[in-house]
Amino acid sequence: MTEKIAIDIGNSAKKYMWRNGAGVVPGYLSKGRIDQITSSVIDGNSMITVNGEVYIVGEEAIYLGRGFGLQSNEHKGTEKTLIFALYILSKLNVTDAHIMVGLPVATFARDREELKDLLSGEKQATINDRLVTFNISANVVMEPIGTYLSLVSDASGNINKNSPSFLKNMVVVDVGWTTLDIITLRTGKLGERKNSELLGVSNIFDQVWRSLEPEHGMLKANEKVDLYESIIKHPGSGLVAGGQHVKPEIWKNIGIWKRDLARNIMEAVLNTLGDSRPPLMIVTGGGALFLGDELKNEYPALVIHDNPVYANAIGFYRCLLSMK
Repeated sequence: MTEKIAIDIGNSAKKYMWRNGAGVVPGYLSKGRIDQITSSVIDGNSMITVNGEVYIVGEEAIYLGRGFGLQSNEHKGTEKTLIFALYILSKLNVTDAHIMVGLPVATFARDREELKDLLSGEKQATINDRLVTFNISANVVMEPIGTYLSLVSDASGNINKNSPSFLKNMVVVDVGWTTLDIITLRTGKLGERKNSELLGVSNIFDQVWRSLEPEHGMLKANEKVDLYESIIKHPGSGLVAGGQHVKPEIWKNIGIWKRDLARNIMEAVLNTLGDSRPPLMIVTGGGALFLGDELKNEYPALVIHDNPVYANAIGFYRCLLSMK
């Protein structure tokens, strides 16, 4: 049986959707093996061998592998994307799959065919010392289209042509880790206005890390991840960098940087739209949660997607269901 699986290959996390629900894999990858001390301590499925190289996937990659670093670009037509796709399929115990993935607006034309070829066909990987053969067919679309499809289609993949989201002119604003993607749509058709800017939430974290390094020393990649996770999941909490407690004033600065980024994002959106002002503006992506209040302060009429983290994956999956 061929399974249909949607994968949103974000930088900080890989979200997936299939018939049994949704899930996420942290977007961390390093090389190396995990020596299992006891069977209950480490999940052996965190290791995957592709093309003769052993990788550690997920949170274990931060501390137990070598060469770990935070990805800062949106070029996804690489073997790294293949590794995560195979890892997700193995996690779901699926070997025969029709998958759909997305690319940012800026790199779609350049990377689409490369990524489709990379993911399609017979692929092999060793998972937990077991050689697995996968048969994959892949489709590649622009990432924000997933959000649109999540709004205009039902759980079976059928388009609701009476939906306000389908009938009205709409702009989808996808705030990711590195990029801000903007597209306009109406009645299932992509509009002429689209744009991609380097205005993702990584701008804020770059400022956080630069502000801390003069006092706390050069931060290692795993320390940056710890700070990122704490800021996202525990706003206002105590932070640690370089073995020292961070002064609580950092949160005031983070608030300022968030407001500045939200202002820059809305300026980019409005400049992209020009004289056009679609009545429906949907904000999606992981950055929608982090910057939601600040974005609404800048443009009160915008709407935050009900499930912005998984919106693209949901839309991709519904699109797959509609395909023969």
